[in-house]
Amino acid sequence: MHYRDDLMENIHDAIKPLLDKAKEQATNLALLEMTAEIEAPLNKALKAAGALFIDPDEEPGIGGIFHNDEEGGEEPDPRPGDIEAEARNPQDDGDPAKEIIKPNGIKIEYVPKARLEGRAFAWEVNDKLLTIKLEKERFSELIGWPPNVRNQHVIELVVSFLSHAIDMMFWDQEAALRKAVSKSLFKQIEGWSTTREKIAPYLYNRIIDGVVLH
Repeated sequence: MHYRDDLMENIHDAIKPLLDKAKEQATNLALLEMTAEIEAPLNKALKAAGALFIDPDEEPGIGGIFHNDEEGGEEPDPRPGDIEAEARNPQDDGDPAKEIIKPNGIKIEYVPKARLEGRAFAWEVNDKLLTIKLEKERFSELIGWPPNVRNQHVIELVVSFLSHAIDMMFWDQEAALRKAVSKSLFKQIEGWSTTREKIAPYLYNRIIDGVVLH
């Protein structure tokens, strides 16, 4: 009996790294699934409201409370001899070159607790893409919740974090914020900024009211 217990313990120790890795992969897949169910309706609501930059060729007719008619449209023909403009708009016999479309909107990323350094969340702006970073350990605990309850809980937290991130960016990272949101939304934020406590609460309501979870 003693030898069998030792054998079982040795087998467990040998396969534990594999079990841990499998558990980690399962958690990552579950978080990805949860993220997909939240990111899509969140970005759809923001685009419908005109809060994000939109490619009019891909999503014609999109507009809303933050819609900006100045966004989009065709660039004017390059002036003769404008080498830089001609490089952007080649006139050869082939199909016209297209600019690489950079990702935009809101992205959710789960990171280890240690990387947040005591914060409830963090964010990162890369041109027109705003990434909200959430604590992986905390949100992994929600995986087993009923999907409808879980997703509603998470989306409300994400919108709250997003609203506060945009609020703080307005005061500390204005140039980055101007690139990340539409001109109309930025103008609305400026209107709310007459009172410092206004931006996040007002923005939260505008966003959450348009989010429809399925």
